[in-house]
Amino acid sequence: QLDRDAAASGEDVFTLLAKSSTQSKRSLNALSAEATVRLPELESPAKPDQAEAEPDECYLQASQLVPVNQASLVSLAQEWAAENPTTENPTADDGVASTPQALAMRLTRRVHQEIPQAPLGRSISGPMKTLQRKTGDCVAHTLLLTSLLRAQKIPARAVSGLRIDPDDATQMQFHTWTEAWLAGRWLPLDSTTGRVAGPDRLKFSDSCLTNDNPYEIILPTLRQTPGLQVRVKSVE
Repeated sequence: QLDRDAAASGEDVFTLLAKSSTQSKRSLNALSAEATVRLPELESPAKPDQAEAEPDECYLQASQLVPVNQASLVSLAQEWAAENPTTENPTADDGVASTPQALAMRLTRRVHQEIPQAPLGRSISGPMKTLQRKTGDCVAHTLLLTSLLRAQKIPARAVSGLRIDPDDATQMQFHTWTEAWLAGRWLPLDSTTGRVAGPDRLKFSDSCLTNDNPYEIILPTLRQTPGLQVRVKSVE
């Protein structure tokens, strides 16, 4: 449940929360709302009641933040996506291993392996700089994975919100991750963990990152957090 201090500024709490195939929301009053977050299934297509609109071309486009027209990045995406599936899952057959879902998961794991996570920084590093530095915060991870997915012709976008602090389960912290259009819905992926993003987070906004504003992924969430309290009511 999310509650906003009556003295704090910001938009209606219900409006603040995004709705997706893995996150539903319910308004309690002008200052409170309730969200339910589900763990997505990797290979299962979206259910009829969770249908989402087909993405437009902006989620495949190149920009300063998503340099999918860089030859070196395209080559790297091909290399990382072509890993031998038998080294990851000996029971996987070629049909399953060549699905877009499998490619997306290989890229997510590889970014996790190659780019150790750094604390959230004051500046934003683009994908090429992150690859040079071989480290990056959650924003750098998001931009890199989004770029690699688009280089493999998988629509992808950046997401920002709050995640339960891995070091303190009573607190939530700012976080960004990636969503990829797979099996008819947006699947949340987090290369800081190397896995499908779990129900330990709340989504506030998403962006296709085509306007070259490096703070577009950060500000929508950070502007809304003052005076906001989040409580976990139940876990199933």
